Amino acid sequence: MHAFYWWRRRLREQSTAVRFALVEAKRAEETVAPIELVLSSGDLLRIPHNAATLKLVLAVLREQS
Repeated sequence: MHAFYWWRRRLREQSTAVRFALVEAKRAEETVAPIELVLSSGDLLRIPHNAATLKLVLAVLREQS
């Protein structure tokens, strides 16, 4: 938070015009890395951070063992 106020003060003190850029934020689930599960066979599963998908994958793996 300190940096925000420092930059705000610095920009106010400048005599030149300040330009701004549009920043678009992604939804939280798009920015979270997927869960990676390495099976004993060496296969890699990438599971999105989604509780329903994770429950489904775990249920299928339990049935297979």
